[in-house]
Amino acid sequence: MSERIEDEWGSARARMFPAQVSLAKGDNTAARSRLDKAMDAHRRLGDREDAALCLELYASALLLDGAAEEAAIILGASDSLRRSVVPTFSPDNLERVGARELRKDLGARLGEREVNRLRERGRLMTWAEAVGLVASSTPAGGSV
Repeated sequence: MSERIEDEWGSARARMFPAQVSLAKGDNTAARSRLDKAMDAHRRLGDREDAALCLELYASALLLDGAAEEAAIILGASDSLRRSVVPTFSPDNLERVGARELRKDLGARLGEREVNRLRERGRLMTWAEAVGLVASSTPAGGSV
């Protein structure tokens, strides 16, 4: 049983790397598709830490597609998932470099106050709500 779970976790985690490559190449459609599969696998496994990374990467794809408001909300949901894994998590002291850069880019686009407001909205979401928002988001970003 343990080996099967480890194999599923490794497979789920491995799905994130092609998504990161797609993002780096600017192929956000492929990145989102790969992240959807990775997110689903991490959800089934109950892996909140890697699901948080999926959300963060998804937020990056949304920002690149011009959906800054959705990206800020999804980034907040990522914060919340990380906090559920590490209760002492603070976005200011444990934030990944990628998330810090994303937050900076969002601030330039929307202003810090608006980013903070939207991230707080995302932090209040349940895991299911965040996954639902990701699933329903569109490249044009009009679903929030």
